[in-house]
Amino acid sequence: MTSFRSGLLGFGLGVVTCVFVGFSRVIPLPMLARVSTTIQSAYIDRDLDLRALEVGAIRGYLGVLNDPHTRWIDPETLQKMRHHLKGESASSVTFDPVDHVTVIGRVGYLRITSFESLTLATDVRNAVRLLIQQGVAGLIIDLRGNGGGLYSSGVKVANLFLSDVPVVHTVDRLGKSRTERAPENPEFGSIPLVVLVNEASASSSEIFAGAIQDNHRGKIVGHSTYGKATMQKVLPLQDGSAVLYTTARYFTPLGHDISKKGIAVDVVLPKADAVGTGNVGLDPQVQAAKRLLEAGG
Repeated sequence: MTSFRSGLLGFGLGVVTCVFVGFSRVIPLPMLARVSTTIQSAYIDRDLDLRALEVGAIRGYLGVLNDPHTRWIDPETLQKMRHHLKGESASSVTFDPVDHVTVIGRVGYLRITSFESLTLATDVRNAVRLLIQQGVAGLIIDLRGNGGGLYSSGVKVANLFLSDVPVVHTVDRLGKSRTERAPENPEFGSIPLVVLVNEASASSSEIFAGAIQDNHRGKIVGHSTYGKATMQKVLPLQDGSAVLYTTARYFTPLGHDISKKGIAVDVVLPKADAVGTGNVGLDPQVQAAKRLLEAGG
């Protein structure tokens, strides 16, 4: 079995992980080396920007793979990613990236904007505990617009609600597979759930939604998700930039490949204009999810 360990970086529509696999023989690229040598020694303009040439070569090399999730990241973007992940954990009052926690009637609502936080599972646990203390009988988890983040965060948040069932399957380039399984006796294993998603819900959002749906733990409502079913590793480079490259694919607990298809929702809801505004009272999708919970799912 291949060992999958969560990495330290998340990037938008991405699940980032460190994957240790065997490598095939590396084949040299003599034509590229010859072009580089010739341009540096014989091109008419002697004042060449060698870094720009190198970055251009890297981008071209990666572009041929036709994988939008394998790409070069400039140093500034990489620093922002690291800074975001190293930010302070949320307090008992503000749950970030759990950015909206409220009660609607007897239904609890929380919105998760990203899975890039290393402390996300703790933040979600604190938020749900707060809602339960206020007597809610069901829970809406809003993942609309959530482009994902850390693989480990998606799994850990799912573990709060699932008991002794598969969460996600991963397969690496050698065909070796691994199954993440939720432990027994989760803290929130019985509270009724509805998960809101849309076409911008991706990667770790899809891991969570797929685990809830395939294990019949709750309803997925809204619109089909983005359909990103790959995992990436970060290769740091000497100039402070990096390459994000795909190392594995993942599948839902029932083995569904959601790549480029997304997760089909259980209930399609009309489009909402108020997503992310914080005014859940004006959000027709939130109100529809509330009615679904009140009707028993």
